[in-house]
Amino acid sequence: ESLRDWLKDEGYQVETAEQGEEALQRIGEVDFGVVVLDLRLPGKDGIEVLKEARAQRPQLKGIIITAYPSVETAVEAMKLGALDYLPKPVAPDALEKLIRETLGPVQVEIKPKTATEEIEVTETKPLLIVEDEAIMRESLRDWLKDEGYQVETAEQGEEALQRIGEVDFGVVVLDLRLPGKDGLEVLKEARAQRPQLKGIIITAYPSVETAVEAMKLGALDYLPKPVAPDALEKLILETLGPVQVEIKPKTAIAEMVEAPAVEEV
Repeated sequence: ESLRDWLKDEGYQVETAEQGEEALQRIGEVDFGVVVLDLRLPGKDGIEVLKEARAQRPQLKGIIITAYPSVETAVEAMKLGALDYLPKPVAPDALEKLIRETLGPVQVEIKPKTATEEIEVTETKPLLIVEDEAIMRESLRDWLKDEGYQVETAEQGEEALQRIGEVDFGVVVLDLRLPGKDGLEVLKEARAQRPQLKGIIITAYPSVETAVEAMKLGALDYLPKPVAPDALEKLILETLGPVQVEIKPKTAIAEMVEAPAVEEV
């Protein structure tokens, strides 16, 4: 109720629900802009509700709040398209700021003007492994080379960024803790250079905060060490495959719609 009252005072239309099923029923009836979900709910949990809600309404934005944060649920929430994953207690002003930045006074949706598309097919791009521990770096390199990938390695963030500027890699695997720039800084700068580059963060020091930040920066995944090479290779295969197909709409137009309501669960 405190969150509801705060957001209403800020001018938002707000509805509430106590359970996941109740929330999903209302989401089917109302085009909400944002849903704020507690992780632990009676029946379906917040992650399940977010998944089903976005299957119904792909444009719906979700925020997970929880008194029981974990790296696993943080990564899962961000993969499902959550805007953020906030440990309790949640500061209402911080939540309102996040919602305002998301919805604003109007929401702009870009839609393709026509169904005409151009398809570009290219060979599988090479991989870059950035890891300062030699044993881990070399074992991952050898495993992925045996699977048929072109693989380069780097020991430090600056070295990795230099190579990313020179080579169009498909995936970069980054240790979180590196000499100089850490894995998150490298991922951020690398994707600024090459927005299509996919990143995977690996770490022996997992935390909810860094997991959420990595996923916000567009990481494919955030994997605590020890990393199973076959699981990593499967993730890369699902991302790149034998060929990489990029679909580009020929033209697009912008449609303006009013900022919709917020639902709190």
